[in-house]
Amino acid sequence: MMNDALRKYLTETGQPVTEKTLRQVLRQEMPEYLRALKSRATRTSSKRGAG
Repeated sequence: MMNDALRKYLTETGQPVTEKTLRQVLRQEMPEYLRALKSRATRTSSKRGAG
């Protein structure tokens, strides 16, 4: 997910990755990525408890 976003950004801009750019991309992508992880963990926990 994050790799795809970074790859897309780099192909669109054609500029080298700077620390500032990388931080900006991570700030945009991390919240969504962490929500997805939390959602998966919650579903996994529910499945274990239901069995």
